[in-house]
Amino acid sequence: MLAYCECPYDSVETSPMLPRKDLDQLTGGYRRIPVAQWGADIYCDTRAIAERIATDCNRPELAPSKQSAEQATFIKYVDGDLFFALVGIAFSGSLKQKVKKELGLIQLLRFVWDRMKLMKGAKPAPKGEQAKAMVQAHLDDMEARLNKPFVFGDTPTLADFTAYHGLWFLYALGEHPGIEHYPNIQSWMARMAGLGSTHVRDISAADSLRIARDAAPLSQSSGKETVSIVPDDYGLLPVSGQLVCENDIEYVIARQSKKAGLVHVHFPRQGFERH
Repeated sequence: MLAYCECPYDSVETSPMLPRKDLDQLTGGYRRIPVAQWGADIYCDTRAIAERIATDCNRPELAPSKQSAEQATFIKYVDGDLFFALVGIAFSGSLKQKVKKELGLIQLLRFVWDRMKLMKGAKPAPKGEQAKAMVQAHLDDMEARLNKPFVFGDTPTLADFTAYHGLWFLYALGEHPGIEHYPNIQSWMARMAGLGSTHVRDISAADSLRIARDAAPLSQSSGKETVSIVPDDYGLLPVSGQLVCENDIEYVIARQSKKAGLVHVHFPRQGFERH
């Protein structure tokens, strides 16, 4: 999405599993990836990140809040149960061996244990024949939809980026066979990969914390009511802070940390609960 918007950005790599002590300074312990940072404003979950990118870059077609009912239904399914079906099939093939080779056996076991904790309390993910049937139906649906350049027409929308993510995981990262049977999907994936240009600068976690510490949040409010924000599907670790904003699109809480100073942490309203 950032490449499509021709938006330069800095990149900080973090561990694929806990602990993530530097990142926790910014997020307050949010369990999942990705996270995006604009100064002292921290955005958790792709929905919050996409909303901010769409606003900054004047691309309303990328904003979750601007999708039609049909698009929203498609995105919710593709980013939910279907994504876990795609991941399960990817790991049942060569991806497991790639991860084992990269991490080694001990680290692979740590990774599996970490993911088991991540999914604790979550709804069971589709597996086996159920997952295969879901993925097959999705591929057939996508192949039919893509008789035009993009999922909902002649230009990309949030639906395209959401759908691309899962299929990239299966075919590009997981090297799963079979995409040659779907020429429309193949062409679309090539179009998606070629959108825009990427201008990325690698920086350290210390740089990221310094940027937050030297900046001020967009809102001047520090909040008064202490609340916890928690996902409603998986990675069910709450993040606590002072409630700054609650509207139809997002929750924002204020947090103070030793290394990052005062930050405002943004969560999408959809998919999260306030306690």
